[in-house]
Amino acid sequence: MTLIQNIKNKTFRKAIGIEFARLRRERNQEIEKVAAAVGAYPETVDRLELGYYTAYGLTARLLKYYNKDIKIELVDRQ
Repeated sequence: MTLIQNIKNKTFRKAIGIEFARLRRERNQEIEKVAAAVGAYPETVDRLELGYYTAYGLTARLLKYYNKDIKIELVDRQ
């Protein structure tokens, strides 16, 4: 899980991208295979994983591909 402490659009993009990249690596999948499965260019998936790009349609397709949902939880500051 990625803890977001600074609320900015870039921070959310980066956190989501990190999680998608982690899932892909855990499953030993090439970015080309994932991209083909969700109907995207490998470069687009790469940019999303790096946090440079957010497309909600692509995010939804990746969530379905990995059989995941997004859970948001508010936590006390440390």
